[in-house]
Amino acid sequence: MSFKLKIKRWVSNKAEECKKVSPLYSFALDRKLTFFEKMRVKFHLMTCNACTSYVTNLNFMHDVFHTQELQIEEEKLHATLSDEAKERLKNKLKS
Repeated sequence: MSFKLKIKRWVSNKAEECKKVSPLYSFALDRKLTFFEKMRVKFHLMTCNACTSYVTNLNFMHDVFHTQELQIEEEKLHATLSDEAKERLKNKLKS
């Protein structure tokens, strides 16, 4: 076993569980993380491929939604429903 793999396994054994660290990924989008929080996240992401993928997807969705929000505010994107969709919603709400 290579030295790099041994280090990764050691770090993996010492890292926190995903469910304890994952809320920090969302918090990082809304506020600046403390130094300790950043270290927890970096330490965990060094060994967890699932969380690395999750963070990548979370950042992508955040960027997409932020871009759409800006376009709506600048009136470059109009979010409206077709008349047919409005009618279907009305009918569903009535039933």
